[in-house]
Formats: sequence, C-alpha cells, structure tokens
Amino acid sequence: MITPLQNANINAIREKAGTYLAALENAGIDEFSAFEVDWSKQMKEAGLSVIFADKVVPRCVESICDDLMLQGGGVISSEGVPKIILGYPNYGGAVGADCAIDAGKTEAWKEDNRKKLGAAATDERHLVVFIDVTNGLAWTAPIDCDPPLTLPELPPEIDHMWLLGCFGGGAAKKVIVWRASKTTHWQKTEIPIPITAAPVHLAS
Repeated sequence: MITPLQNANINAIREKAGTYLAALENAGIDEFSAFEVDWSKQMKEAGLSVIFADKVVPRCVESICDDLMLQGGGVISSEGVPKIILGYPNYGGAVGADCAIDAGKTEAWKEDNRKKLGAAATDERHLVVFIDVTNGLAWTAPIDCDPPLTLPELPPEIDHMWLLGCFGGGAAKKVIVWRASKTTHWQKTEIPIPITAAPVHLAS
C-alpha cells in the first residue's frame, strides 16, 4: 500500500509506481516514509550522514517519495495475488474545539453568505455549516471535543450558527450538532441515525 500526498499526481503514480517499487523490492526494503527521507536529507546537508548512517535512506526511497510525491508505503500482507493499493492522503496535527469554530467562522464571514442572509426578511437568520474532511482537521473536533462555553463571532447579518457533522457507521452513525447564537453560547447535541432511515438532507 502506498499513500500519496494531497497534491500528488495520481495518474503519474498509477503509471510509474510499479517501476519505483521494484527498485525498493530489489533493495530489500518493505516500508518507507517521507518523514525518513526528510530526516535523511537533513543529515546529509549537515554533513552528519556518516555519524547517522542508520538514518540515511537509499536513493530509491528518496526517488519514490520525491518523484511520485508519496507520504510513504509498506507491505501489508505477503499472502494472495501481489497488487499495489493506493491509499488516501493522511494528515495530522493538534485538534481542539477551535478547529471547528474557526471553520464555521470562516463561512459566516464570507461575503456571499452575509449577502444572502442579510437579504432575508425574517426575524432570525441561521447559517448551517456542514463540517467534513474538506475542512481539514476541523471535522474531527465535534467527535473528540466539546464546544467552548463562549458566544460565536458572527457578522451583523447572521444571528445563529449551526455546525453539523455526520460520523460513525451502522447503528453507531449519528449527526453531531454544535449550535449557538449571538446571545446563546455553544451547545452540543447528538442525533442517532436509524439504520433504516433515508439519507439525511441538510439545508440552511
């Protein structure tokens, strides 16, 4: 299994991965990572490759990471028909409630959202933001964190903010809702989704 970086060229990986992986196999290497490549390059640049020889990776490892823009890879099984599996990009970092709050704030202060809600002739104006993987690490915040006991930073055109995420699978699947207004601090609600239920359509 090999894992590309987010901006990798998938077509190039599909075309060339076999050749690069064959070089690793010939060198007896069954796993690699871009982190090790970066560390190796730093040791070389600092003139410490002799002292830290065990940290210096072979050129074939540098090539597959640099040329194909991979995060890493490794053999996950020695059984069955050999094949190359292309995984999804991985990324990580510190996650806190602010990640989701900031994602919602970004949407609230966008000019188009302010214009649409500002034109609404209603007593209350609600903005619903669906938090998913396109929001980076923010999508994990509702799962692992509780919302802060603060008021949201909303523009004049918006009175209420809803942050929604759908998580889990099967009987554990649920929608997590964080909601707040200009006068009400953030609150969290979990809504189970029955297995037999029709797809949930969320709209603001």
